Amino acid sequence: MSRKIADYSVDLEEGLAMYDAAEEDALERLERDGIKVIGEKPRRGDGTYFDGTLPPNLPSLTPSEIGDYYSMMVLWANYVSSRAIVAKVGLGIAQEKLKLVKAKVRKAKSGTVQERDDDTLLDSRYVAIMADVLELDVYYALAASNEAAARRDISFISRIIETKKIEFEQGRRGTSITKPPPKGFKQSRRGRRKKGA
Repeated sequence: MSRKIADYSVDLEEGLAMYDAAEEDALERLERDGIKVIGEKPRRGDGTYFDGTLPPNLPSLTPSEIGDYYSMMVLWANYVSSRAIVAKVGLGIAQEKLKLVKAKVRKAKSGTVQERDDDTLLDSRYVAIMADVLELDVYYALAASNEAAARRDISFISRIIETKKIEFEQGRRGTSITKPPPKGFKQSRRGRRKKGA
């Protein structure tokens, strides 16, 4: 008499719910650890949203205006980075869901191996999860690309700020050299100022 092997297979709906709970638990754990998931685009001082676009005349703006764009770009980079992370987590969960659905659906099908594979790919449950995977995959790729572009823009703005600083310092030194000595002083032969007679 053969022993009956216990079946620990999870129900499809139960399995999908467990994966959903895993994603929610991960985000809740981040918040408990004090790691904030940024869900809103940064706003300018006037209340409008900043979308990561820099003006073409950025180098000709005032230092204060350039500094504002630098601050906004840092916030924008943090925002898109947060979105990319959330999308990556969701993508991983969706891929595991897809494996579960594929296994469950394929197991319920009949016919040859090829027929079961084809029927699985056509099953509405499989198609729905695959659509989620594709959406999250595209979203993650775009968000990661936006983050990389924002980091490059931050470096670009930093170089402009450094250039402005150098120009300012050079301007100060030039003014100091050409500025006449105070009244009552005259230039010595060695280039030092000494009190006039």
